[in-house]
Amino acid sequence: SLGQNFLTDVALARSIAKSVEGSPDDAAGSRVYELGPGQGAITGHLLERFPEMTAVEIDERMVDHLTSTMPDLQLEHADLLRLDFGALAAETGGQLSLVSNTPFYLTSPLLFKLLASTEHVHEAVLTMQREVAEKVLSPPSSKQYGVLSVMLQLFARPQSLFDLPPEAFEPAPKVWSSVLRFEPSPVPAGEQEPLTPTQRATVLGLCKLTFEHRRKMLRVSLRRLLEAGEQTGAVRRPPDHFLTMRPEQLAPAQWLELARSIFGDSLGDDGSSAAAEGG
Repeated sequence: SLGQNFLTDVALARSIAKSVEGSPDDAAGSRVYELGPGQGAITGHLLERFPEMTAVEIDERMVDHLTSTMPDLQLEHADLLRLDFGALAAETGGQLSLVSNTPFYLTSPLLFKLLASTEHVHEAVLTMQREVAEKVLSPPSSKQYGVLSVMLQLFARPQSLFDLPPEAFEPAPKVWSSVLRFEPSPVPAGEQEPLTPTQRATVLGLCKLTFEHRRKMLRVSLRRLLEAGEQTGAVRRPPDHFLTMRPEQLAPAQWLELARSIFGDSLGDDGSSAAAEGG
């Protein structure tokens, strides 16, 4: 009823657990969080390495099952999307290590949550529908390239680990799954200085605004933003070569260049990004 596909392949579950590195100063794993452990296929292998890990599960039936089968597991009955990663990192004394095999419909919300918490997460090992993984990893000018591609390649260093066939799950989904590793950072790929949450939100808002009309040139999709912003002085007109491009043609680094050309180097930290967020 909650869209779960429970992992039953022991070898693959062990491989996912081994993909979590943890922190050198947290050998017991107090900062390791498994989100949506379900029946505990991955949890058991994690618990062997990280005895102080925490599992967060929303399904009361699974909470009862895990409590009876893994009495030493620290378990929270909660919604993973309502977790405050910043508060958990402060409470446990450092960045979190996350691992999750969540229902497919939770993948995008979890990825956007990860993007909003790059300061607080050391690593994330996530299982998702292979089609979504391909979008995350896709290069510019491909059909799958989009908002998540840009933002995660800029701020989370996605890496493909391995794929999982449908028969590895019960009930078996109709599609293959993929395991990806992320190393979130507020410092954009290829740069030296971090972006604040407001600055990252400005880039995200610009991507969302333009990818809604991915086949249109930027001069069309940005027209209302530029007209409104130029009247108030909140935004500037970007170089003409950007305006003749379509959003799927811009590499992740070019999205930062475009955002700075429109909002200035502050990228909205002075309030100038309101137009993009409202678009």
